[in-house]
Amino acid sequence: MTTLEEKIKLIEAYGLDEMIVLNFDQALANTEARQFVEHILVKKLLPGYLVVGYDHGFGKNRQGGIEILKETGELHGFAVEVVPPVKLGEENISSTKIRKAFQAGEFNKGAKLLGHSYPVRGTVQMGTGLGQKLGYPTCNLRLPPEKLFPPAGIYSCKVELGSRIKDGMAYVGTKPTLRSAGQKTEDELSLEVHLFDFQGILYDCTLLVYLEEWIRPDQEFKDLEALREQIRLDEKMIREKQSLKE
Repeated sequence: MTTLEEKIKLIEAYGLDEMIVLNFDQALANTEARQFVEHILVKKLLPGYLVVGYDHGFGKNRQGGIEILKETGELHGFAVEVVPPVKLGEENISSTKIRKAFQAGEFNKGAKLLGHSYPVRGTVQMGTGLGQKLGYPTCNLRLPPEKLFPPAGIYSCKVELGSRIKDGMAYVGTKPTLRSAGQKTEDELSLEVHLFDFQGILYDCTLLVYLEEWIRPDQEFKDLEALREQIRLDEKMIREKQSLKE
């Protein structure tokens, strides 16, 4: 759900001084749990205090668990804190549940479990230019292939643009109105973002988009004028929602 670059950005917000990322290759995957603790955790990182989740597993086939960490901590002089499950009501929150909500088209439920807006980082590429003709120019984002696409539809969003944060709205879908009009489109999902009150060219720029709320499903319209009118209504609704949050 969250690429490494997006994770780093989110973690930076909590004021961490340093972050070490291990390359999860086959050699690391085959490392036995106790070997991982002794050779990497103890000898290379020299921990004084270790914090892990209640269901944390590590080492080959996730054979290692909290007991091994506590035993090693007593031997090498570091404490281990186990964080209990985070709950929403009576429900344990997990990445699996969030992913399943997104895959089922329940974005707002998944975002509530996630606890923050869904970050999407992508590079702006050339599109068809239709948004410009409709009066709503969009940034067409090329996403990393490993990124979990949010459900199709219209979203309210915020976009990090240098040192500024701009309000906007986003579209995720396959452009059914264009396809029915005989225009060539891709069958794959695409992400397009319209920034409110913005003029400029952003081709080849990397944008960080925060999808806030799913507004309505992707749908086909009888013609481009009907599509334009719906976009106008979407913008009005989203601007009102965003103004209430300020």
